[in-house]
Formats: sequence, C-alpha cells, structure tokens
Amino acid sequence: MNKVAIGWSSGKDSALTFYRLMRSNEFIPAALFTTYNSTSDRLPIQGSRIEAVRKQAQAIGLPLIEIDLPESCPNEEYERRVTSALSSHKEEFSSLAFGDLFLDGIKEYRESFLNPAGFELIFPLMGIPTEELANEIVNLGLKARICSVDSTQLDPKFIGREFDKKLLNDLPENVDLCGENGEFHTFVYDGPIFKTRPMIEFKEPKNLGRFTFLEMATL
Repeated sequence: MNKVAIGWSSGKDSALTFYRLMRSNEFIPAALFTTYNSTSDRLPIQGSRIEAVRKQAQAIGLPLIEIDLPESCPNEEYERRVTSALSSHKEEFSSLAFGDLFLDGIKEYRESFLNPAGFELIFPLMGIPTEELANEIVNLGLKARICSVDSTQLDPKFIGREFDKKLLNDLPENVDLCGENGEFHTFVYDGPIFKTRPMIEFKEPKNLGRFTFLEMATL
C-alpha cells in the first residue's frame, strides 16, 4: 500500500480525509504536514495555535511536519518552502492528500508544483456535496468546534460552537455547511482518528478585526 502524508489544517475536512485514508485498502497514513507562522504561532487562515496542532498529531500517533511561512508569503516562496520540506521526507511517503472540496483551481495549483517534485496527489473529498460531507463528519463522531469566523460572512456569535446537527440547522442559508467559502473554520478535538483525546482546553474568543479566533491552551 502507498504511504501518504495528509495536509493537516486542524479541522474537520482534513480529519475526514485522514479517516477515509485510514479506512482504505490502498493508502497508509504516514505523517501529517501543516504550515504555520512562527511569529504568531498560528496556522494561516485557520488560526489554530501550532502547539494545539502538535497535541492533535500526538493523539493521532503520527509525526507532524511543520512548515514555517512568513506572514505575507508570495506563492513562489510558499511553493519553495512546502516542496523543500516535503521532499526531505520522500523516503517516508510518496503521496500527499488534501481535504480540499471545491475551491476553483486549488487542485491544479497544488499539482503544478508538487507533481514535478515527484508526489502523487490525492483529493478524497473533491466534488462531494458539502451537505453530504457535513453530515458524514457529524455521524462519524468527529468532534469539532468552530475556531475561526470571518465576520463579513458569519456572525462571530458562532465562534466556539460544536460542529453538530444543531449547528447545521442554525447556519444561515447563505453560509456553506462546511464553511468552504471561508465563512468559518473548525478544530477537531475528538473522534475515531485519535488514539487518545488531545489535551486541549478551549478558552475565550479573541477578536482580531475581521476575524475572531477561539483561543486554546494545551494541558
């Protein structure tokens, strides 16, 4: 079976990607990889603290490849750093998996610089309706909380909410159920992908202008 590294955003989509590969007869999850900024200690867009993501990886039982990016990172520098970091682990895996759903051009963009580096790319969730995926995540018992809200698209009152049936019913009609237009992001803290529950404590939200983040502490 092919060994695969999973692009890890700390949220529900990457967790579902991991779960599907874990249960497949074709791939063996060998590592997680993530990008973050060492100045803020946060993942870009998602806003999760890198120390909380490390706790997730420990609870899953896989190594976490951490790729440090500058705050304002042009595409060329992003591609260089990601390719360099992953290529140094090519003996450990030959495939990369991403939890992208339908964002225009993202599949082609990732393939444009990672295929030439010798990696096969896998997109297990690509093109599946988000309503179907949202319900699958809930029904599998993947436990997640909303950890980031874009206030231009969703009321910050949703920060910290559990990703459950009630949330899916409460989200406004113009908000994608998986937040795939950037309305919100999630942090997974329990479920069938973990060997133990990550030692995370959720704290009070922090407003940083347009975005509100759910703060976390590691235990």
